[in-house]
This record gives sequence, C-alpha cells and structure tokens, in this order.
Amino acid sequence: KEKQIAGAAIDHFWDEPLPADSPFWDIPNVFITPHTGGETRKYEINVTGYVAENIERIWAGREDLVNRIV
Repeated sequence: KEKQIAGAAIDHFWDEPLPADSPFWDIPNVFITPHTGGETRKYEINVTGYVAENIERIWAGREDLVNRIV
C-alpha cells in the first residue's frame, strides 16, 4: 500500500480462502493466487505417484508411507 515494493505475489494467507472483505484484494500491486502458485505439471505427476504408492502400502497394511509429513 505504501509503494515500498513494486509488487507482491502472495500464495498463502492465514485465513483461506481469503475473505472477500480482506484489504489485500484492494491493493493494486498485489497478485493473489489460490494457494496453487507453486504447482506445475511435474508436481501433479509426482503427487499422483505418491498417492498411488501410498494407497498400495496402506492396503498392504504398511505404515511406511512415501513423502510423509509428520
């Protein structure tokens, strides 16, 4: 708002989806993405592979899931 930076692209907010009354919507040098700004085709392919692998592991009674965040 104070024009100290040329602009900002923001992909994540504390409250999501960003409320309609958020002041961020009215800042002309802010570009807002729906928390998907970092996704690419390669990311989607990797995620699909992880999900498929983890489903197989769960069905087999295993708990050692790939790419697991604890």
